[in-house]
Amino acid sequence: MQESRTSQEATPTASGVQTPSGAPGLLPVASVVALSAVLCSVWLLSTLKAAPAPDSGAAAVASELASVNGQDITGALTTMSGLPASLARFKQRADGCPPPLAWVTVTPASGQPTGTIRLRSGSYYSPDFNLSGVPVRIAIPFPASYETGRGMLTVLHSGGNVTLTLNPAWHLTAQESSATHQVTWQPIRRCKQPNG
Repeated sequence: MQESRTSQEATPTASGVQTPSGAPGLLPVASVVALSAVLCSVWLLSTLKAAPAPDSGAAAVASELASVNGQDITGALTTMSGLPASLARFKQRADGCPPPLAWVTVTPASGQPTGTIRLRSGSYYSPDFNLSGVPVRIAIPFPASYETGRGMLTVLHSGGNVTLTLNPAWHLTAQESSATHQVTWQPIRRCKQPNG
């Protein structure tokens, strides 16, 4: 009786290995493992393709903008485009907080041909500035809400190589007629406000 029970409990498989009856054989287990490995590989590869590629070079490093000080407001406004009524929002505030304006100094490389430059900061477009061998200081509104502390600055230019004095500096070649760069600034907590 015991001998017949043992013969029922152990059954030979295709490979000749005896397994307890009711347990899966080696082939079905291997198939499940292989299928799981293939599905995991497909999922990982699709995740890697969907992830954005990291920026390289200068675009990967954000540069810090310098804020316009209260005593420089009058001069800063002369570099901006817009009607006087729309520029009035950038004048010094009664609470002593700085206006939401930043300085960008553009310096053409020596020996470069004369060119022009225009900045786009958020929805604001600066006037065109001629680059004739001397640095040009341009005021712009911060490209995003003041309290966010970061945004994107776009340069539209024609002519030779130029450097924008940010921290760190941003260098553009003559071939780059349009380029965008991430910028940051240090908002003062007590002065949080919408930009403009």
